[in-house]
Amino acid sequence: YCIVAVVELRNASCYRHNLEKMMSNSTVVAFWKPRGMITDLKKPKMKAAVEKMVKLCQTQTEYDTQLQLKHVGQLDKFTTGLMLFTDDGSLACHLNNHTHKTYHVEFIGQEAVGNIKAVKELSEEDILKLTCDGLFLEKEKRLVKFHDVNFIKQEKLEPMDVPGCGLIKKIRYTYSVTTSDGCYHVVKRLISSIKRAVSGLHRVQVGRLNLDSLKALSKPGDMVILSQQEVNLLWDSCKTCTNKKGPS
Repeated sequence: YCIVAVVELRNASCYRHNLEKMMSNSTVVAFWKPRGMITDLKKPKMKAAVEKMVKLCQTQTEYDTQLQLKHVGQLDKFTTGLMLFTDDGSLACHLNNHTHKTYHVEFIGQEAVGNIKAVKELSEEDILKLTCDGLFLEKEKRLVKFHDVNFIKQEKLEPMDVPGCGLIKKIRYTYSVTTSDGCYHVVKRLISSIKRAVSGLHRVQVGRLNLDSLKALSKPGDMVILSQQEVNLLWDSCKTCTNKKGPS
C-alpha cells in the first residue's frame, strides 16, 4: 500500500509539473466571431482573420514566425460570440470536449391561430428533457444534454399577418444554456428535440472566461491575445477533467 501511495503521489507531482509547464507555454487568442463568417480555416475570411491573429502575436510578443493557431471547436455561419484560437493541442482538446460552454439561444414564440400551433416559453418538462433526459445522437452514438437552462428575457415582436388567420402575435424568447459537449450543432439539435427552432445563437463563455470580461472585445471581429492569468483561467476549467484522466 505504501509503495502504491508513493507512486501515486509521484505521478500526481509529475502531472502538476507538466500541467504548469503547458499553462506557461500556451498561446491563446480570443475572437468575437461575427454573424455570416464560416469558421473553416480554408475559407478566405477565416484564413485572413487567423493571419491577422498571428501578426498580432508577432508584434506584441516574441513569438516566432512559425506560430500555428487553430480554433477550439467551430461556430457555424450564423452563430456569433466567443471563439478561442491556440497553438496548444492539449488545451484545445480539453476545452472543446470537456469544458463548459455557455450560449444565449433565441427562438420565436407565437400564439395558436387556426391550424397554426402555439410555440411557448420552455416548460418545466422541456427543461427536464434538456438537462436530464437529453438526446441520443444516432450518428455519434452518444447521449448529449445541457448542464443547465435559464430564462433570460422575452421581447414582443411585430405581429405577423398570415392569410386566412389574420395577425399572429410573436415573441422572441432568450435562454442561457450550458454544455460541455463539442458535438456538431449540439445546441441546435437539443433545442430542436423539444419542438423549437433556434433563431439566434451567441456564445458568451468558455470555461471561466467570459466574453464580457474581455474589454478589448467590444464588437464583432475584434481579437485579443489572452494574458497568462486569463490562460490560467482556461486551464483551471480543464482541471476537473484532467485530474481524472491524466494529461493527454
